Amino acid sequence: MSKLVYGLDVGTTKIVAIAGRVDGRRPVEILAMGEAPSYGLRRGVVVDRESATESIAEAVEACGGGSLRGGPVSVGIAGSHIRSLNTEVTLLNRSRNRLVTERFVRRLHAEARGTSAGEEEEVLHVVPRSFVLDGTEGVRQPVGLAARRVTMRGHVVTGAISSIQNLLGAVEDCGVRVARVVLEPLASSEACLTPDDRQMGVALLDVGGGTTDIAAFVRGALTHTAVVPIGGRASRPTSPTG
Repeated sequence: MSKLVYGLDVGTTKIVAIAGRVDGRRPVEILAMGEAPSYGLRRGVVVDRESATESIAEAVEACGGGSLRGGPVSVGIAGSHIRSLNTEVTLLNRSRNRLVTERFVRRLHAEARGTSAGEEEEVLHVVPRSFVLDGTEGVRQPVGLAARRVTMRGHVVTGAISSIQNLLGAVEDCGVRVARVVLEPLASSEACLTPDDRQMGVALLDVGGGTTDIAAFVRGALTHTAVVPIGGRASRPTSPTG
């Protein structure tokens, strides 16, 4: 069964809105795309909400307007406030049959979220790197396997709460309903890298106008992400009249 998906890339120099159709059997079918110059952002961070809202609204209208406002939208995020770290959490599986379930894995994710963010930070992603089941290393998919002691080694991405709120506020001011926030280098890696790339080991650099996004993979696992506040374009006004 196909479904419509929507994305919004709020960059320092341009805003891109996109609508597509996914059915799980073939690549995403692009239905519409809209682009507009970006104002109100500096190094990936909103510094003028009104100008940013106007730029986002222009891109949304260029993509069809009503469709994006009607459906949940994934919004890309970058900026120097992004922080990442590798962590590991361990829980005892107390079920009688010792089988690891999806619910148990969600508990591991929740544990990683609760121990990784600072007071002014919000966890954006918890990406499992590997699992250790009763001492057995290198497990990628633990669900359905039996183990009493389960460790998840994960990559956690956090962002400043205020910066996230400012971005989402500018998007929602346009009448767009945000479904989730996605770190830009993760989105770029999904679009550009193959499983073989990840397995051999690769570093992806996405050089934007105001920031450079980095995602590194070793033996198929995400090991590092970063957003460097240096891009390929000189600074621009934060408002159309600036």
